[in-house]
Amino acid sequence: MRNILLMVLCFLVIASPVAAASFPCSTDSSAGMLTCSGCENMGVILIKSVPTGASITINPGQSTTFTDTSQLSLGQDPGTHTFTVSLSGYTDYSGQYEICSQKMTYATVQLTQAPPVTFGKIRAINTIALQKVTTLPTTTIPAAITTIPDTTSPVTEQATLPIVTGTAVPQTILGSLSITTTPAGAFIFIDGVQRGVSPATIPGLSAETHTVLLKLDGYQDLSAPVTIAAGQTHNYATGMVKNAVLPAKQADMESTTALPTPAVNESGKNSTGKTITPGFEVAAALMAIAAILVMRKRS
Repeated sequence: MRNILLMVLCFLVIASPVAAASFPCSTDSSAGMLTCSGCENMGVILIKSVPTGASITINPGQSTTFTDTSQLSLGQDPGTHTFTVSLSGYTDYSGQYEICSQKMTYATVQLTQAPPVTFGKIRAINTIALQKVTTLPTTTIPAAITTIPDTTSPVTEQATLPIVTGTAVPQTILGSLSITTTPAGAFIFIDGVQRGVSPATIPGLSAETHTVLLKLDGYQDLSAPVTIAAGQTHNYATGMVKNAVLPAKQADMESTTALPTPAVNESGKNSTGKTITPGFEVAAALMAIAAILVMRKRS
């Protein structure tokens, strides 16, 4: 009876995941990282696993699983969310975290190695003992064969199977993308879908060319094609360009304007108000000559 109770207790310990405390959002505002179109009320969750290479699932049953990663950062709506961290040879970790608007939530998970499977005082060992062969099965021998090799000696060897601790996930189809920006905090969109905030590593991408779009408040949007190779991590680093400041209008910058040169208007008056008659000088000269001639005749 005592052995049976010990066996039941061991199964309950192994089968149940480790309960984790809820991770609250940070009091430090990260508004500079969350000023993109359509995400004014979102927050960011940053999950790290120790050791690395774990599989992280956000809201199990509702979202995708990010495999072979050591750090995951995602933008999410405010509220309470759940997550799990799994790694072969370690006990699964389950927990909750709180997302606040324009805040960053930090969650660091220290995984513990899974205990060996035991049944009371007997430990399970993956070995197979081969039995001795004392008789040969009856077979039909063709007429062309005249001798039979001696196979009647008993087999006494034992074969020990290796202990398997986990199965590797094939990486022949998917790849990863590691993105770093200067400054950090740019929202990452891959093929139109938001996948995190820089710096971040996005796993589970198909081996093909994807369109990467980076958005950061106060900086120009950056879009570029990136080719992902199967089973490899592509590193992409870039600097963000600030938005240009619009120049002031030229008319507002000028403090003075040039005055027009005095000119004769249509009525024949100059800027002083005096009337100017065309050909006045010639007429005056002719009148003076006529007066001289009249004076000579009289004399």
